[in-house]
Amino acid sequence: MLLPPDIQVPSGFETVGDIAHLNLDESQMPYRYDIGEVMLRKTHGLRTVITKVGFIKNVFRTFDYELLAGVDNLETTQSEDKL
Repeated sequence: MLLPPDIQVPSGFETVGDIAHLNLDESQMPYRYDIGEVMLRKTHGLRTVITKVGFIKNVFRTFDYELLAGVDNLETTQSEDKL
């Protein structure tokens, strides 16, 4: 599915392990599941795609999220390359 011409394609996202986190705006939300599915299929190594909903409201900077595609599990492994 192509997005309508007046809807901006998400330009960036963050990953932690195999989880991608988007901050979709209000105009993109009706297409959120399609966006999530495309990201899951086109980005190597992803297992889960989420978007933040609501506002960050505590000192630990956690947020409510909605699953867009993949597995509803935020447990992942993150590693750094050692040079």
